Formats: sequence, C-alpha cells, structure tokens
Amino acid sequence: MEATATWAEDEVYDAVNDTVQYLRAGQLGRPDLSLDRSYTNGNHYGNWIFFRYLTEKYRASAGGMPTLVRSMWIRAAAGQSGLQAVVNTVKASGGDFAKVYAGFADANRRPKKAYAEGAAQRYPTAPLAFRAIKLSAKTPRTNWGAVRLAHLSSATASFIPKKTTQKKWKLKVQVDMADRSRGSVAVVSVYFKRGKVTSSFISLNRKGKGAKAVAFSSRKVSRVDLVLVNASTRGSADNRLIQKLRASAFR
Repeated sequence: MEATATWAEDEVYDAVNDTVQYLRAGQLGRPDLSLDRSYTNGNHYGNWIFFRYLTEKYRASAGGMPTLVRSMWIRAAAGQSGLQAVVNTVKASGGDFAKVYAGFADANRRPKKAYAEGAAQRYPTAPLAFRAIKLSAKTPRTNWGAVRLAHLSSATASFIPKKTTQKKWKLKVQVDMADRSRGSVAVVSVYFKRGKVTSSFISLNRKGKGAKAVAFSSRKVSRVDLVLVNASTRGSADNRLIQKLRASAFR
C-alpha cells in the first residue's frame, strides 16, 4: 500500500520529487532487506522504486498513468495477496517474476542509467555486499565467498581487472546457490569503460549451480558485477539461504 502510494505521488506530481528522500531506505540503499516486508527504517516508502522499475519496463498507460499498478490493485481487490497480485500482473504482462526481480536488483547497481530520472534526481546506487576485488595475472582468483539472502533480496560482488590488458582475458564467475526452485537467480554485468553495460543471466542447474565467462580486459572493462538474487515469493520459508560465489581471471 505505502510503496504504491509513494509511487503514485511521484507519477502525479512529477516535478516535486519528494519521494527521492526515501530511496536509501528501500532496496536502492538496502538490497539485503526483503522487498515485501516493512522495517523500522521506512523501507516500504523507499520501495516505490520497484514499481517505477516495473512501469518503465511495462509502459502501457491510460489517462496519463501506467496501468500496471492499477491491474495489481484490481487483483488485490478480488482477493489476491499483495505479492500474488504483483506476481500475477507481471506474468500477465509477459514477464517471469523471478527474472524481472533479478533484473531490478541488477539495475539498481546503475540507477543513473537504468531509470528515466535516475541521473537528474541522483538516485543512490545499491551497495556491494562484499568489498570490490581486483584480479590480475598475479592474483587471478578468489576463494569461495558466501552470503545469506532473505527472500526477495540480493547481494552483489564486484570484480575489477588490473593489468589484464590483452583482449583475450576473461573472467569466469561460478555460483553455488540454493536450489533453483527456491528462487535462486544470478546476473552478471560487464561495465565497459566507454559506458556500455551488458547483462546476462547465469544458467543454473536444478541445484542452483552455474558458471559464465565474460570479457575482462582492463583496456576495455572497468568492472564486472555478479548479482546473487533470492527471488522466492514463499516468505520466511526461503529466508537466510546460503549463496556461494567465486571468480577467476584467465586467458
């Protein structure tokens, strides 16, 4: 209720931008807190940005307003829970909720590019869950790292190429996550020095394991982000799931 009300405020009074003050309390500032829970930090106001992400992705409108949120409320009024209404509306719009939520978590690492008003309103960037790691020929790999994720939350690791100047340098990221049926999704994004960003999902097997190799030449790449996502909609049944990752540079 509060997140969509704040979203509507930003839509109707577009020039006011009072809602930006809440963003650090939502998943732009606290990606580790479940999207569908209210905390004392007021995150339910800050999570209006999720509905902005959805309505910029699914742009159908009527009467000057995006219709997606109205469709969610119609479903809720018919008896669906708030989360069910969101999931089913995304599905009806042609999206897979788990991947859409993971895309949202990934986009929050570059809000100035990902949102129409992100640069003008100086949206905050979602923080890393681990310190950024430099990888080079001398230190080409990491050990396994782990994080526990609540449902509808995410954690990001960032890898920076150092003196990997040859074009053939690659970064292999590996994940060992909770079973895919429990909402595990992983996204890898390559940030190029000229401003381009390429994102892709890591294909996970049934047990949540997967790997992917991406460009890692320090001449062209500024960083690679690996976003681990718990997109479960089953609430506390899928909280504090252990998600593991590691990375290695090679040529």
